[in-house]
Amino acid sequence: MTSNVSPETTTSTVQPSSANDLTLVDYFVLVGHDNNAFLQIEPGGTNNLDAAELLYIPPLERSYVASVLYHFPERRSAYSFPSEIVSLCMPKGLKFYTQNDVPPPAMHTFANIREDGSRINGCALIYYEEVKDTRLCEYMSQLHTEHVRVLTAREKATERAHVPPGTVSGGTHTLPRGNRKNRAKRTSYYESGNSRLYVAKCICLITRIPFVSAGEHLLTALHSLFTSEVQPPPLPLESYIYWILNEVPLPAPGSTLKICLDRVDIVLQRPGPNELPFFDHPISSLFDLLTVDKFLRLFTCFLLEHQILLCSRSFQRLMLVAESLCSLAFPFRWQLTYVPILPYSQLKFMEAPVPFVMGLCYEDTISEQIFQGNICVLDIDSGVLNMPEDVPALPDRVEFAKEIASVLMRYEEQNAVLDGEVVRRQTGITEKDGWYKKRMSRSFDGETLSDMLEEDNSFRQIVSRKDLAPLPFDDVLKQSEVLARVTAIAHRAGVSIPFENIQKELQSNDLYTNSPVCREYFKDMKINNALREVFINRFAWLLYSYEHFVINPACQDLETYFASRESVTNFDKAAFLSDQPSKNLPFLAAFLETQMFTSFIDARIVSQWEATADENLIIFDSRIQTLRTKYGLQMVRTPTYEKAPPSFDSEETITRREEALDYIVPLPHELPGTSAKAYNGTFPELNESVLEGSFVRSPAPSPWKQRHRRLRPKLLESIVVDGSTSNKQSSYKSDTPRQIAHQNWKFVEQLLKETKSKTKRMLVEKMGREALQLGHSDAIVNGLEENTLVASFCDLLERIWAHGSVKKQGKSSLWAHILHHQEIEKLGILSRGHTRRNSALTPGVVEIEQEYMKEEKTFVSGMDEDTINELARTFRQQCTDDPHTPGWSLPILRAANFICDKLSSSVNSNLEYSNWKSPARTVRPSCPVISERSRSPQKMSRKGAILHRANSFGDFAPWTTAGNNVDENVTDSSRKRSNSRTGSPDIRQFFTPLPMHIAYDLKNVLRMTDIKTDIGYARAFVRLALERKLLHKHLKTILGNTHLLQQLYKRYAFLRCDDEKEQFLYHVLSLNAAEFNCFTNSFKKTKMQYHVLLVSRNSRPVISWPVWVIITGSLCSTAPIELKQGIFDFTFDHKNLGILSTLRIGHGNLNVSNGTSPKWFLDYILVRNEITGQSYRFNCGRWFGKGIDDDSLERLLVAEKEPQIAPNEILIEEYSAERIIKANLKSRSPPRSRSPSTSRSEISNHKSSSAHLTEIQQQLGEAVNALVKYFYINTEGRSRGELTQLLCAPGKGFVSVMVVVFTYGRQDSIWSSRLFRSYYPWDYIEKVCIWFWNLVHMGDENKLTQEQRSLVIQACRLVRRISSNTFLGKDGKFQLFILIAVRDHILSGLLPLMAWTPITSQMYEEPSFLRTPHYLNYLSKLISSLNEFQFVLEKSLTYGIE
Repeated sequence: MTSNVSPETTTSTVQPSSANDLTLVDYFVLVGHDNNAFLQIEPGGTNNLDAAELLYIPPLERSYVASVLYHFPERRSAYSFPSEIVSLCMPKGLKFYTQNDVPPPAMHTFANIREDGSRINGCALIYYEEVKDTRLCEYMSQLHTEHVRVLTAREKATERAHVPPGTVSGGTHTLPRGNRKNRAKRTSYYESGNSRLYVAKCICLITRIPFVSAGEHLLTALHSLFTSEVQPPPLPLESYIYWILNEVPLPAPGSTLKICLDRVDIVLQRPGPNELPFFDHPISSLFDLLTVDKFLRLFTCFLLEHQILLCSRSFQRLMLVAESLCSLAFPFRWQLTYVPILPYSQLKFMEAPVPFVMGLCYEDTISEQIFQGNICVLDIDSGVLNMPEDVPALPDRVEFAKEIASVLMRYEEQNAVLDGEVVRRQTGITEKDGWYKKRMSRSFDGETLSDMLEEDNSFRQIVSRKDLAPLPFDDVLKQSEVLARVTAIAHRAGVSIPFENIQKELQSNDLYTNSPVCREYFKDMKINNALREVFINRFAWLLYSYEHFVINPACQDLETYFASRESVTNFDKAAFLSDQPSKNLPFLAAFLETQMFTSFIDARIVSQWEATADENLIIFDSRIQTLRTKYGLQMVRTPTYEKAPPSFDSEETITRREEALDYIVPLPHELPGTSAKAYNGTFPELNESVLEGSFVRSPAPSPWKQRHRRLRPKLLESIVVDGSTSNKQSSYKSDTPRQIAHQNWKFVEQLLKETKSKTKRMLVEKMGREALQLGHSDAIVNGLEENTLVASFCDLLERIWAHGSVKKQGKSSLWAHILHHQEIEKLGILSRGHTRRNSALTPGVVEIEQEYMKEEKTFVSGMDEDTINELARTFRQQCTDDPHTPGWSLPILRAANFICDKLSSSVNSNLEYSNWKSPARTVRPSCPVISERSRSPQKMSRKGAILHRANSFGDFAPWTTAGNNVDENVTDSSRKRSNSRTGSPDIRQFFTPLPMHIAYDLKNVLRMTDIKTDIGYARAFVRLALERKLLHKHLKTILGNTHLLQQLYKRYAFLRCDDEKEQFLYHVLSLNAAEFNCFTNSFKKTKMQYHVLLVSRNSRPVISWPVWVIITGSLCSTAPIELKQGIFDFTFDHKNLGILSTLRIGHGNLNVSNGTSPKWFLDYILVRNEITGQSYRFNCGRWFGKGIDDDSLERLLVAEKEPQIAPNEILIEEYSAERIIKANLKSRSPPRSRSPSTSRSEISNHKSSSAHLTEIQQQLGEAVNALVKYFYINTEGRSRGELTQLLCAPGKGFVSVMVVVFTYGRQDSIWSSRLFRSYYPWDYIEKVCIWFWNLVHMGDENKLTQEQRSLVIQACRLVRRISSNTFLGKDGKFQLFILIAVRDHILSGLLPLMAWTPITSQMYEEPSFLRTPHYLNYLSKLISSLNEFQFVLEKSLTYGIE
């Protein structure tokens, strides 16, 4: 039949509901024990045991399989009956109780999202009914007898061992004596004939919308009809069920439905268009269970799509929290696994390695194993929240919590005023107010409310129409002219509207409005609306200008877009993050990677091809537009916290619906063929033919208010779900092994898909960045993105290693697996696994060292090492591409070559291992003393306190450390190099490669004192291996132990699926193509060791004078490290320096007046981080000493990072007696350059190549453009190390280009007055400033304007201060002058003044940048474009000049 009937219709034939007519309830269901079926144990939960172990559990504590006893109607044409309804109604299965332990009836809602995205909503009421079936009682008695017999037999076998309290002891007593007096602790016991047995039953309503309050009242009223003491009820039970299924319509959007059942008023309002979606759970109840701050931390995990497990003894609490999370995340939708109430039969899915929201209803306590995983676990009942590690904070969480507190407090007080519970006095506040503040303060973790709750008194004076006195109906209605005209029009249309009916309707409206149920319902709806508006306001501010960064694809239709979706970027994340405050970046960077945000952006892009856009998107964009109307259209807002307005238009809409009647459902009526009878607490056999509606006529509808004469389909949403008719009586069966295998296979596929997606994303980000020139990317945002991507990848690894584990191995399954593997290797047990408890997971570092020092692994046995290498050389000689070689033999020879490579690699592994263990690798006693002290800006003392020096194996990891001599046997690689690399030896000639064994990295991670947890160790290990390009090698190593995998993981686990495991390792291997700094950038306080080597091109550097070294990185700098005479190879320990940028090297306080001065040549300096393997080359190629080169005793060198070498790129070319490893790959390092101050080399190079002005202009433009890009892209927290590279990098830095500018067009006869004496650009700077100084002091300053005089005086002071530094050479002084002049914004104005002086015409000829006006103007204007930026230079560059 239709859900409503027009007023003109008096009777109509009832027909089954069509697909176009929607009722409030689709199905009525009764679930319980089928007396015609055998009682079966339900698998899962406490029953997840084998048959023998199950006998030890008392029968009344077991769960049994339930069945669908009834469901009406048989089928809805638009909505098929859900087959999984039993597990939703009874998640714990069928339970039995005795009369002493019967729980009270419990109501809960449920929701289930199917794979196709369709959702099942409903309400269920579980109650307990006495068992009348004698066969079932006897069977239960037999089960108990068998249980007692099994316990007795076990007790005899253990010789009356101690039986834990609460279990049956056996013997002559069927119950333990000690517990007879304590019924709360006594095990449930059923004795046939002396006890009454009760079984669980459930009545359920399946609905289209997830209503809560109306469902609870409907089910409670139905339950009371057949269980109340007053029997029989006014009408048969069939009448009420039929009425609910066929005569209560689904309210149209924007309308209110009022129902009355069993003298209880029920109200249901439905939001209209452009309102927040329907949500019926009272969110205020959520904050009675959790503090605001605790919920916001849980909400953060939800937004970042972590695994979330909710725990409670109450089904309804689980639904409240889970549904509130989804609702408050508007406009975003949870896209992943969502099971708010997890059935006991499916508890195994808590191990699912995918993000999920699941609810666990536990009996007594939560298993400790649940808290061992790195997931978000909330015990709702106790309020305990266990958070995963490394979860970024929600932006402005403290202010956000205060705003939520303010909303809750405001509505509490407002409702208290309306209920007459609070009386405000001028002298103070009442005890009721104090009680409210005390109650609300529990929601804010100790926050005081006095500073965040300043409410306006107007909130306490709100009066609704329902509180006013009744109107005099006769006088008002009869005297109303408007009503008289309306009545006349109705009469002419043939419609009679008596005043009595209008009065009756208004009185009925007042009765509904003033009923406690309605007032409580609308109070909850208003609080819900206010809280949801606060949350959506926060999202609107966080994503204020998000649509500007949406990338619309070049697709013509929707199908094309989805076909290319995975390969197309739809949101410019880097640009969006660059506009955000730095405090918001950690959260936003992670949130932009979530599936819910990606789907939200997809919905916006797809809206251009759809006639109707996504409703969530429309509402959210309207909120943002409202903010822009009020605050402006600018894309970047001041990072201040903006609260939501105190009142909302949406709340006024709810108030209007509260005070208006849209539709009052007629009361239930008697159906033909039924009669009232007494039920006496037992659900009766129902008349199925009546409930299917074959012969029933509908009564006349309500004769008054019919705003919606027919609730037509165009006003409603039709939810059509395909499906076939299900049997009325169907037993719920657990998943078959085939279904379980299919579900696990889906998990494996999902993990592999995520691996491919995440590794691809990491490669695209890194490779795209490396393709850009230095300065063309944002270091902070990119670094943050890298950290976020790596953290997400670490989470994926944890989920992969946790999938299918036999037993929980602590919070980090990956770390536990690594330690298990290491323990096996340490003890040499490769044939059997040795598991250990993870609480004692961290083996001593010394223990690992001692075991490896004891054992000598033999990787190649049965063959002599010399024989292997001789065989390899022979095959390699035969594998040359000789045209005379037969075609069939070459592949065979290459295959043999491959085998020999494997054998040689094994020999190399043995070499690598033995080299690491060799005692000769400890630091030699001749290592220099490292000292530290502060230095003055000009003449700084080089002496100071002694820094710690690693001097033994036990101080740190087994470092590669040499003495004063570099190995003479190290030669260049036999592979040919490019011409640019001639004379630039491989760095591995001087540094022995670090060990690549997993134990080396494991030991370094274990030494990190700033890590305290398993998950922290695991992430550090992954980051370190990723930075060293050893992650694939390490993971392949630990996964190669098949026996250990079989011990730790079940057969369906991802790590035991061989094909998928190989694909996973392949994707991990692809990460070796990129350079990562994720370990260096993340662990800023970790102690590192650095190996420093001073190298001369042709010979060892001869240092006969003490020198000092200062190394600066992105995180910090070292103190001056003093080296004794003759020391050029040393190591030192220091807190993580970060990415190295500069190195200063020079001599201490020297007395050069006697003519003695050091004279020595330095080619370059190599520095390697002995943990990460990051290597840096600081090129110099200059002399130190007075009277040689540019008279420099101190130089600033700029770092050039060496690429990491992946293990698969290193081949063994020869295994000689010296066991020297050499690489055969081409080095990827750029051609070697000299120090940024080495102008002489650049001068000669440019002179010999006859560089043209246009080429210099291009170089100058590129250098300036790089700086401009750096400042425009880096809006937050710029990296000074990157700025140093842009300014001082050899060849391409700004200073190097300025050297060329000042060199071009010089008059060589003036610059070089005598043989073997060179002049430098600094000579020109000094002469010009001397001329300016004389000009000012001779009284000719009138030739200059006031601004010009200021520039000249500032430049002269700067040059005088730089000249006073006797340690710097002329090139170093010129570099310092350029840097300070650019920083102080005086260089662009100073250049024309310098060109005006006669010194310029004497020292330069045309064309040149300083004499030719056109080029001078170009140079000045180009440099002036840098004046708008603030240069924050590293202290190592400024030499104390502030």
